[in-house]
Amino acid sequence: MNVEHLNLELPAWALPRSLSLVEEYEREFDLKLPADYHGFLAAHGGALVNATCPFMEPTPLGDVTPVDRFYGFMQTGRSDDVRQATRMIDGAPDVVAVASDLMGGMLWMKCTGDDTGCIYFHDPQQRWTWPDEQFRRTFRLAPSIERYLELRTAGSLPKKRRGYENVYLVARSFSDLIEKLVQVEDVD
Repeated sequence: MNVEHLNLELPAWALPRSLSLVEEYEREFDLKLPADYHGFLAAHGGALVNATCPFMEPTPLGDVTPVDRFYGFMQTGRSDDVRQATRMIDGAPDVVAVASDLMGGMLWMKCTGDDTGCIYFHDPQQRWTWPDEQFRRTFRLAPSIERYLELRTAGSLPKKRRGYENVYLVARSFSDLIEKLVQVEDVD
């Protein structure tokens, strides 16, 4: 898996990356991570990134999600620690924390079931529950959000499983996520 296009940067507060930390994490949560994410977490976990990734389904969030950091192994108590972030997820360890954006959104990896390895974005604002008027009051709507609202009004959104109402598919695997991420250039 090639991550060169992402210009990953490990912050000074990250613990040294190691395979033993990943194995300890798997034991703590009694799970077996998919091999692609297992390897990434051991080699690059905790890295900062400035990228976007397209969604694979209509969302009330737009076409893409920003990705600002990957969770990794940090000093105890830090919110960017993969163990701490995973503990905060209702549903862990069936889902684990993978990455986040600056607005509190998280990318989760499913670790059980027929969608094991899939990456989902969790919307902390639960916009799927918002009435159309709230979207229009809150934002100048992007065409993709207008389209989402039209599909919702028509009852034409893809059916979601129970419990998946507030998550949106981003990638079918961690390797797929890495391939789909597009580096965002800093604006001076």
